[in-house]
Amino acid sequence: MTVGTKSLSCRKCGGVLKCVDNHNAYRCEYCHSICVVSEVPLLVDGIQPVNDVINSPCPACSETLLTAQLDSRPILYCPGCYGMLVKREHFGAIVNERRSKRVGLEQESPRPIDPTAYARRLRCPSCECYMEAHPYYGPGNIVIDSCSDCGYVWLDHGELARVERSTGGREPATIHLPVDVSGYSGASQPQHLGERHPIAILADFLF
Repeated sequence: MTVGTKSLSCRKCGGVLKCVDNHNAYRCEYCHSICVVSEVPLLVDGIQPVNDVINSPCPACSETLLTAQLDSRPILYCPGCYGMLVKREHFGAIVNERRSKRVGLEQESPRPIDPTAYARRLRCPSCECYMEAHPYYGPGNIVIDSCSDCGYVWLDHGELARVERSTGGREPATIHLPVDVSGYSGASQPQHLGERHPIAILADFLF
């Protein structure tokens, strides 16, 4: 895969990258991680970095997560793939607010769901159990990853922008999480970093 004269390969495993999201990002066909090629990636979803380091890896690419604000709400984001970890109720509120501000503005036709998004298995940065990959039941045709136990939603780079600008659909007040019927129990023990998990240390920030 090339962009201009530059060849791109997955930073995580060296696999082949496939274009997604109108050439703003590429997905590895082997490990399904995301590579962002935008020159202003933080502006795409409106992430405002605070950049306090959280000693917990990105579930998508293993970079260390950093703190940020999204519409005055605390989130964690990845400086490598620019995905973000958002509280479930915050995600719903942000979508409603942003779409209400776009009334009367031009909207984009939703693109088909990328079926490879279902194949990826992410671990929640908080509890380290497997997250559920499922469609977001609103506009945008995106697949989100949710942790029902911790109440977090993981969004890949550009997914919030797709929901915000997409035509049709409705914005549910809450995100209804599916029952885990995947066979993945996520039973591996959490990695103990000191006496408390780093996400727990910043619980006041996230909540």
